[in-house]
Amino acid sequence: TNRRIVDIISDVNLAYSEHARRYLADCGLPKERTYVTDISAHILLKALTEDSLNVNVKRLAFREQSGLQLDRLTMKYEGGRHYSLLQDFQLRMPGTQVKIGDIEASYRFRDDHFVTPSLKVTGSILPSEITLSDLHCLVPSLKNFTSTLSLQAAFNGQGDELKVTSLKVGSNTGDISMNISGWIQQLSQHDPVWMADIKDLS
Repeated sequence: TNRRIVDIISDVNLAYSEHARRYLADCGLPKERTYVTDISAHILLKALTEDSLNVNVKRLAFREQSGLQLDRLTMKYEGGRHYSLLQDFQLRMPGTQVKIGDIEASYRFRDDHFVTPSLKVTGSILPSEITLSDLHCLVPSLKNFTSTLSLQAAFNGQGDELKVTSLKVGSNTGDISMNISGWIQQLSQHDPVWMADIKDLS
């Protein structure tokens, strides 16, 4: 069968390929070689073909030498040429917990070309907490920021338009409180058009 079970618990140094290293450098990570340690993973690959993927990440955790510590990542993903579904996404870091509701997308291809107007997507971010210092590997200046942000959102989109029906952001110190909705159009263009309805900002 094409069902595979991967269960790895290790403490190794993993050097990314040169291509991956350049990609990470382009994303802002240090240019020196990147190493991952304390890898723990339990991944069920149910299906993998040229145009479909069905995977269940029951557990993924690791440490990265620049300071990134992923305590646990879980999710289920099923996707093909016409439909994709992301379920049960949870991410935990030392002071961060992100939960994402079901994200569904439908779309079409014409030959090998993606038909943008056919895209329809819905999703949400369930009540989550993000500690900024957990992200200091990306932005070093965040290392001493121990504040925690709360985050919740709901969105949907069609074609190259995305509607954010609700976005709520707060902080444990009370100095940030934001509740907005809005939309972005012409996402495939260089200068997209956007609108924000700010219900609360302090």
